[in-house]
Amino acid sequence: MPIAHAQLRGMSITNEPSDIAKCGLSHAQFAQDCRTHQWYQLSTEGPIIGAPTDFDFYRKVEDKRPGVVKEKALAKV
Repeated sequence: MPIAHAQLRGMSITNEPSDIAKCGLSHAQFAQDCRTHQWYQLSTEGPIIGAPTDFDFYRKVEDKRPGVVKEKALAKV
């Protein structure tokens, strides 16, 4: 089935989610309608919100990465 004929499901949310990054459809948790700028939380349940070609997709960003290296200060000569 072409992606233009697929239908997304989700629930409308009032505000833009915080700590998100743009991503592809396969990893998306949120979507924003390109025309109306309405935000949706994607789910397998809920009403049909439209075709994937009408949305930009986002996922939550987890900034708690193990092994983050702190910057070292430069030595003075």
